[in-house]
Order: sequence, then structure tokens, then C-alpha cells
Amino acid sequence: MSEGDCYGKLFHHELDYSGEWIKGIIQRMSKLHCMFGEVTLNNPNGISIHNPGDIFKLDQSLGEDIAKCMVSSYITKNTRKYGDTKHEYFTVKHVINIVLFYIDQKKFTNLNLINQKAIECIVIILNHPHFKGCKTIDDIKGKLSSIDNLNDRFNGLCESSSDEEENLLGVSQKQEAIPPKKHNIFFD
Repeated sequence: MSEGDCYGKLFHHELDYSGEWIKGIIQRMSKLHCMFGEVTLNNPNGISIHNPGDIFKLDQSLGEDIAKCMVSSYITKNTRKYGDTKHEYFTVKHVINIVLFYIDQKKFTNLNLINQKAIECIVIILNHPHFKGCKTIDDIKGKLSSIDNLNDRFNGLCESSSDEEENLLGVSQKQEAIPPKKHNIFFD
């Protein structure tokens, strides 16, 4: 993607796969070839992806299950924003479906191809630490079900207090007197 981007936590959010557009994307993506090779700085799990008919002829296609996971995966994208100098920056965190964000049907030259930017996003996801140790398509499939649910990412972060829970029920256990209304000299 860009030099200032790095990625954090990986999530999954189940989509409705019944639409014609998403079915077409999944079908094209399922035919992509997966290559398990050398671990590099850019591919820490050694996983790379290629369109069918590229230089690499492989027997390992992603398949429908992995393709569905790729179109419904969200990743935390950490982007550095710089001030006046390179020494002043802050990090913006976006949870984004990078595969669908970068898919570009207008650039399809063949109905069986996925554009390069979307393939790069799939490579980013498959080289996420979640898939560390995967050396086969079956290894990847085995890790799909353990990706955290997108809707559960804030569980436990914003717990309500007991006072709030009582007010949600409409019942307060405290017997406090309501103070008498005081005259407000600024608004009354």
C-alpha cells in the first residue's frame, strides 16, 4: 500500500453473499493461486497470491471459503500523519475492509482476474500474524474460524456502571430526594 501504513488487529464480519456482484468477486477470488514460499520482510508468512495465468502455475487455488473470508475481513490500518516535520506525527487507526475498498471492477481485463491492488490486500491479510505457520490452503482454512468477530472488538471496553444499569431498567434502588428546583438567574 504506502510506506506510512502498517496493520494491526484482524477481524471478520459475516456478509450477505447472495448478491450478484459479491458472488462474482468471490468466484474470481476463489480462482487465485496461492504460493507458499520464502519468508521476507513484506511477506512474513511467505504467502503470495497470483491471478490464474500469471507466470506461476500452481495447483493451490484459494477456494470459496478463503475467498469469502477475504471479502469479509477487516483489518486495523495504522496510518501516520505528519506535521511540519518528520519528527511530529500521530497515528490514525481505521478498521477497514481493504479487499473490498481496493477492488476495482473497471480495471478487469478478463472476467477471471482480480486487480493488483486487491491482490496486494489479500497478501497483507494472509501474511498477518494470525496466519503464522500456514504452509497449505488447509492450514489457512483451519485458522479462518478463529478470526475475531468485528462486532466484538469493543466488548469490555465500555462497561456500564451499576447506576447506569439501574436507570436502563427504569428502577433506581437508591432512595434519594430530588432537590427542589432553584431559580436560574441566567436562563429563567
